[in-house]
Amino acid sequence: MSNLFENIDLIGCPTMTTPPFPITLEEMYGPMFLLDDPNWGKFTVPYDFSGAPTISLPCGQNRDGLPLSIQFVGKHLSEPLLCRVGHTFEQATEWHGLRPNIE
Repeated sequence: MSNLFENIDLIGCPTMTTPPFPITLEEMYGPMFLLDDPNWGKFTVPYDFSGAPTISLPCGQNRDGLPLSIQFVGKHLSEPLLCRVGHTFEQATEWHGLRPNIE
C-alpha cells in the first residue's frame, strides 16, 4: 500500500458497493448478513487491513432517497490532511445537512 501513495496524497472512492438497505436488530447483533455479498467490503477492507486512514462523508442520495457516501483514503499518518479534505468537502457541498424523513 505504501507504493500506492508514493506519488499521490489521497484516493477518493465510493465507501460501499451498494446503497444502504434495511436491517433488523437481530442482524445487527447476530450472524454476519453481509457475508452473502463478496463485493460488500470492496472499497473498505483493503484499507482496514493495511491500516490506511480513511474518512467517509455523505455525497448524495439514490433514487429512493437513501444516502450515498464517498471515502477519502490517505497514507499512514495523514489524518490531519483527511480532516482538512473532509471539512473542505462539507463546506463545498450540502449533503452533510440532509436528514432522513422518519415516519
